Amino acid sequence: MDIIISKTQVKNRDISLDKLKGLAIILVVIGHLLWNNNTYTSVIYSVHMPIFFFVSGYLDNSSRKKHKSNVYFSSKFKRIMLPFLCWTLVAIGFNSLISLLHNGFSFYNILQNIKQCFILSPSLWYLLILFLTYLIFSFDLFLKSKIGIISHFIIWFLIILLPNKFFSFGDWAHFYPLFILGYYFANYKKIRKFISKKQLCLPFLLFYIFFSVFGVLYFKPIHSNVNFNEYLMTLYAYIWAITGVATMYNLMNRTANRLIEKPLILFGEFSLDIYCIHMFLVRDFVFIPKFILQSNALIEAIYATIYGIGVCFIIAFLVKNFLRKIFLYRILFSGVK
Repeated sequence: MDIIISKTQVKNRDISLDKLKGLAIILVVIGHLLWNNNTYTSVIYSVHMPIFFFVSGYLDNSSRKKHKSNVYFSSKFKRIMLPFLCWTLVAIGFNSLISLLHNGFSFYNILQNIKQCFILSPSLWYLLILFLTYLIFSFDLFLKSKIGIISHFIIWFLIILLPNKFFSFGDWAHFYPLFILGYYFANYKKIRKFISKKQLCLPFLLFYIFFSVFGVLYFKPIHSNVNFNEYLMTLYAYIWAITGVATMYNLMNRTANRLIEKPLILFGEFSLDIYCIHMFLVRDFVFIPKFILQSNALIEAIYATIYGIGVCFIIAFLVKNFLRKIFLYRILFSGVK
């Protein structure tokens, strides 16, 4: 998602998208707390990144119409790629410091941290893949003007051919169609109104629950572990993801309770900061009591949900009241002026 929105866009932005981003970033944090809880992580992974890519495509539709090409690409670099590079350097430095404290100084370990953080498994892979999506989708749209909508399938196929083990290209192949779907969804107001109808809330929710139960038992969500040769599983994963996005979009348009709405909007506004900072908190400073670790999966999921929401609140509070007031942080780490 184009998760940073400038101050001039605040009045015109769709609050339901902020709530959708807020929900998605909560699920990201909870998902990273529940690495070994396969049942709940499967449900979370079925929808959290599909939401981000869907909303990114949605917002990209208006962004392309407002800006000329040079301004558009410059803006995307400053708002997406620059924070990716800066936070990746922080992650490399942090990992190197941890390695130094445990194993002493080793130039080889530093190189391994660089390789791991930037090439093999980028901690902030979403920002890198999102920036690449903006670039390749520009070419995709140009190609579409020449040969029609088949260009989307050609570009998608070429992305699938990229090696999965580098730069999270496997994830890019899986989520690119969600970005395209969001882009075209922004064009059709009648469809948005239809999906937002109150009468569809329960049917959407029931369908998503059904797909989730069946998916947990027999399939996997869209993720780099899914083998594209398993066509049926991949098709099911997309249906599962699209159903999840439609359900959450409907729910966010229904949410009017201030106690729920305000935190979601807050988390959505600072979703980039939460995404970049939370890994340090959930990986190296997480507190999980022994009785939670020894309990069943449901208790663990409830604890992770409460803990994850708490992490989001702490980061959002610090960013809003302190970090975003620092000029260099805003420019380099948040991508805002």
